[in-house]
Amino acid sequence: MEAAYGSIQKLAAYHISKNPDFNFQAFLEKLRNQIDNDTVCFEWSDGHNIGGLKDKIMPLVEYSINGYGEKTVHRRNHFMISIFRIAESEPATVFNLLKIGVYTGLVKTGMKVSDYPEGVVKLFRDFKLDQISNYISKTDLNALNDVLSELNLKNEMLKLNDII
Repeated sequence: MEAAYGSIQKLAAYHISKNPDFNFQAFLEKLRNQIDNDTVCFEWSDGHNIGGLKDKIMPLVEYSINGYGEKTVHRRNHFMISIFRIAESEPATVFNLLKIGVYTGLVKTGMKVSDYPEGVVKLFRDFKLDQISNYISKTDLNALNDVLSELNLKNEMLKLNDII
């Protein structure tokens, strides 16, 4: 699972570095189509909320609506908020874990201290919040690896070439 998580993360980071307007939603949809198992396989770890980071992230502006009713996504904030939202409120599924991999790849690419409130970038980097171990325990990760090998997901590495 670590290899799939890391590969998805790197692929997302590569695409956003080449194209700042990268359609991450289409990327997630293609990833979703690769995974047909929504079974809750583990429990979320709370290793991602170090130093009250969640309390600094969740109030950020994620969307704004102009006077014409057009909705704009504040992409950097959306990516960071999504990491915490998934780990706090969505089911602990393989897809949602990989979705965190996508969002952490998008966040850490070109992340600047000026993008977020004081201390957020330092905490993110110091505690390596892009790593899978912040979201799932080692015990659950080992059990998940066993489940994935049965699903043949581990060996195919999610057919990464198809997710572009």
